[in-house]
Amino acid sequence: DAASSLACGHLFCDTCWATYLTMKVNDGETDVGCPHEGCRLKVGPSFVDAHCDRDVSGKYRSFLADSFVDRANNVVWCPSPNCGLCCQLVSIASPGGGGSRSAAEASTSGSSRAAPEVDSHIRDVWQRPHVLLVVPTP
Repeated sequence: DAASSLACGHLFCDTCWATYLTMKVNDGETDVGCPHEGCRLKVGPSFVDAHCDRDVSGKYRSFLADSFVDRANNVVWCPSPNCGLCCQLVSIASPGGGGSRSAAEASTSGSSRAAPEVDSHIRDVWQRPHVLLVVPTP
């Protein structure tokens, strides 16, 4: 059986990786690391894609997006029922110079509008259409 590793170099057979990753994803985990004791290196979507079937990879990407939105201060899910868009909250000056408004912008994987401090694993997840929502600032 072929073997592979993350950048840490800890080799495991591909069957073991597939079993390990599938188990972690099915348990709802997104912070999945190298199984070597003491190693802190994390897997990303492309590694999961290479070792798991499409259903597991899709579930991982969905959990990863949910986890990111839950932790981010400036990202929310679109309030429209069943929309599924991930929106970045930004402040913009209102026309006429009086006060400001907030805009929620959905980011896409190729967009230059990705949230600051977003790692490449999260950028891979944001593959949704672009939308702009303007809401008044309280």
